[in-house]
Amino acid sequence: MRLIGHQESEPTVRTFGDFLLVQGVENQIEFIKGEGWGIWINEEEQIANASALLSEFRGNPHDPKYHTQATKAEMLRAERAKSEEAWRNRLRNRRHLFRPLTGYGFGPLTFVFIAISIVVFFRSRFGMDLEPIQSLFISPFLIGDNYLPPDLSLPEIRHGQIWRLFTPMFIHFNPLHIFFNMLWLRDLGSMIEGRQSSWHLAILALAVSAGSNLAQFYVTHYPNFGGMSGVVYGLPG
Repeated sequence: MRLIGHQESEPTVRTFGDFLLVQGVENQIEFIKGEGWGIWINEEEQIANASALLSEFRGNPHDPKYHTQATKAEMLRAERAKSEEAWRNRLRNRRHLFRPLTGYGFGPLTFVFIAISIVVFFRSRFGMDLEPIQSLFISPFLIGDNYLPPDLSLPEIRHGQIWRLFTPMFIHFNPLHIFFNMLWLRDLGSMIEGRQSSWHLAILALAVSAGSNLAQFYVTHYPNFGGMSGVVYGLPG
């Protein structure tokens, strides 16, 4: 920012400031004791142009072209204020997104997802007995102690067992597996419920779960997988 000159009259200097603003020259007006009203130019590369305009203005300050710019200048200032307010709102939203979890509490659907995962974990005897939860895998793979070859056409789902697309997310195979998944789910799920809604979380979780389960099945050709990891990785997106 650099000072390019002074004017004794405040109305006169403000008229010139409005004219500069309409010309695209950002400026500020400041009273300097003993010198009058100073005209400061914000951008260094605009100083030469602003100085030339000031010399022209001083030669004929009553030219109508200078006195018709006040309305346009006010409109420009209003638009700038609106843009700055929008930027501040976006900044507040970002801060709101990453504020401490205590502000969001514990999302109700997040709690339900965690509760189901824990029940399934106990039902599988901490991931050691998978036969009781065969109906939750994307495709059954056990009959007693015998492994079934995978059927890539997923006949169970084609015949109405649609839940198999989603329920592998509730299956966990050891305490560390479920602990870290539930820890991240609590944070991310509650954040989404707090900022948006439980419906948003439900749609996101089901969509991500189905997509990640199908992808893993067709890449590995094995149905014996599970965990909330796919959902947890998808939620930050």
